[in-house]
Amino acid sequence: MLDKKFAGVLEKLIKERGADKMGVFVSDYAGHDFREEGKLCIKAINIGALTAIQSASDIDAAARQLIDKLHQLKESGQLIPEGGEFEIIALLCAVLRNYTLPDKDGIVTDNDTHAVDLINNTIATMENTCNNIFITGKAGTGKSILINNFKQKTRKRVATLAPTGIAAMNCKGLTIHSFFYPWLPMELVTKEKIEENDKNVASMAANKFTSFDTLVIDEISMVRADVLDGIDYILRLKRKKDKPFGGVQMIFVGDLFQLPPVVNNKPTITVDNSTQKISELTYLEENYGGIYFFNAKSYPQGSFKFIELEKVFRQKDWKFISILNVIRNGSAREQDIDALNKRYQSSMPNGHIVLCGRNETVKKVNEEQIAKLSAPQYTYKAELTLFSRYAGEVSDLDWPADQELALKEGASVMMINNKRGCWVNGDIGQVIRLTQYSMTVRVNGFDHNIEKSSWTNKEYSYNKNSKRLVAHNIAKLQQYPVKLAWAFTIHKSQGRTFDNVIVDLEQETFATGQTYVALSRCRSLNGLTLRRPLKKEDVKVDAKVLEF
Repeated sequence: MLDKKFAGVLEKLIKERGADKMGVFVSDYAGHDFREEGKLCIKAINIGALTAIQSASDIDAAARQLIDKLHQLKESGQLIPEGGEFEIIALLCAVLRNYTLPDKDGIVTDNDTHAVDLINNTIATMENTCNNIFITGKAGTGKSILINNFKQKTRKRVATLAPTGIAAMNCKGLTIHSFFYPWLPMELVTKEKIEENDKNVASMAANKFTSFDTLVIDEISMVRADVLDGIDYILRLKRKKDKPFGGVQMIFVGDLFQLPPVVNNKPTITVDNSTQKISELTYLEENYGGIYFFNAKSYPQGSFKFIELEKVFRQKDWKFISILNVIRNGSAREQDIDALNKRYQSSMPNGHIVLCGRNETVKKVNEEQIAKLSAPQYTYKAELTLFSRYAGEVSDLDWPADQELALKEGASVMMINNKRGCWVNGDIGQVIRLTQYSMTVRVNGFDHNIEKSSWTNKEYSYNKNSKRLVAHNIAKLQQYPVKLAWAFTIHKSQGRTFDNVIVDLEQETFATGQTYVALSRCRSLNGLTLRRPLKKEDVKVDAKVLEF
């Protein structure tokens, strides 16, 4: 039950920040000034709208109760001007999304007092110093719990970010690109692109960069070097402080032995207007010496304090934990592989999440599952536009959305874009209604009419002397932003925990940390099923990570 303590904290949070500050703080959710809505929100609290949440069972239920109450107020002619309920809903949901009531005073309950002390001392360091910190640890050592506990107890103004939508959802934050939009480009990041984007942004929108003291980035292993340098430059630029990260305390959380940043290895960047092309990987290697956040020029300037969490809380079986440890650092022996292969099973249990190494395998599993639904199938074809500059094959273009999307009512789907206040990339939903021209999906307890989104493919030219990249649009795709989700990639599972997992690595793994992430999502060895036996070659660790 959400009690009066929650209601009191929420009311205090809004009132302490004030209508103006709170309005600016969440302006990113709807793209305009929220100050007037902030005042209306405080009025709503004063007339008792907040009491609706006290009997709610969880945060999502509380948000639904609040929305119902606001609609009732509008219908009775109180409080809300025409069209204003959506702004207030966004404001309230933003508050709910950024605060959760702690279940216990402590972060974990465990007999290992050394582990608990380490976590609590880490939180104290985060709170009582201005040090930049890199917090690491094996999968399941409490990194996500640590972040949430720090956010609940801190007196600092904290923003929490992550590189992917699912990771952002897990840490109750925003994605890096949505927070730094429109300054931070989706493609390779340079100062020139940031400055170009800055010219088109109203000064009010930059106020959020002075509204926090500490920036927490979860799943830091997946952040590229150029992205981190872009964050550093934006914070210096908008806070008008020529200090590392604009003087903001940076807290990085993640495990470098898990998945690395996604980097395109196809030769798509034209060099010096010639016929020669290089890949993103080559570009990052030549300009940064590597792809990881620690290769960024800004990282050593930040003088980061290193803290490693040691105790694994996710798994209780010491045998499974010891196997995961040697998989993580690449020292697995034959007996470790043999122990895991006892979980091999040719038939697939029903109702279990399937984690796959490749998108092709995800597609196959999802097609098998949708075929089991008896509802009529609708197929939605994407609209593809090729620009004159592009001379390649259509099949060479990579898109997040399916060019032919087949759905049935009842299908499990994943959202593949962000809609402020509604969902983030990676949220799981269910198809409720379909017609030839419309789609309704239930996400986070609410039914949404889904509109088509567009994605643009770009090509780059690179001048080696000036070290400048220029982007050129080559194609655009319009499609509904959903994909089937009975199965999804290991990449999208990072940060999640499941009781029962089917791991399908198909022929071989191709990324460092991939096997470790897939196996460590499961709470127990008994809950794990392998679609094929593991090989020692499936265990890959990047030598640069070991060296770091």
